Amino acid sequence: MSMEHARKTLRDSRVAIDNLRLKSLGEKDFREAVIDEINKFSEATSIPVEYDIQAIYKLNNLIREHSLYIISEGLTNIAKHSKATKAKITLNEGNKLLYIAMEDNGIGFSDKLIGKQPGKYGLLGLHERVRLIGGHINIQSNHDEGTNIYVEVPLNGKGYFHEI
Repeated sequence: MSMEHARKTLRDSRVAIDNLRLKSLGEKDFREAVIDEINKFSEATSIPVEYDIQAIYKLNNLIREHSLYIISEGLTNIAKHSKATKAKITLNEGNKLLYIAMEDNGIGFSDKLIGKQPGKYGLLGLHERVRLIGGHINIQSNHDEGTNIYVEVPLNGKGYFHEI
């Protein structure tokens, strides 16, 4: 039963990301897109998400798309693995950086195992997305202590890829 629920949540997350890609920046700003993703997650999982999301205006399309994926994948991991009863997402900007923080109160895991378990690639995918936009990711987790994911991305687009 829980695997069916997790698969449905993953499927719903992927549909949501595809839908977000179809909308132009003029139709939906980044803040609205993230709040929509959070609302869909909460409706699908019944896990409440507290959020503090600043309006962020300086995102190029590449950073916007990857950041939305990072948030979606983080929420999917919470649904699939954490057994959390609540989560929190914070987004803001400062010092020419976009800051994304995702936290849950779930069962956690040994962060020493990231990338070492066959068939578990969600966190590796997050690392790769962050690398592609020139950012930095820090994942902190321990058994029975939940998981915290912190991402910093340069707003100037001068990461690994940038707009010319």
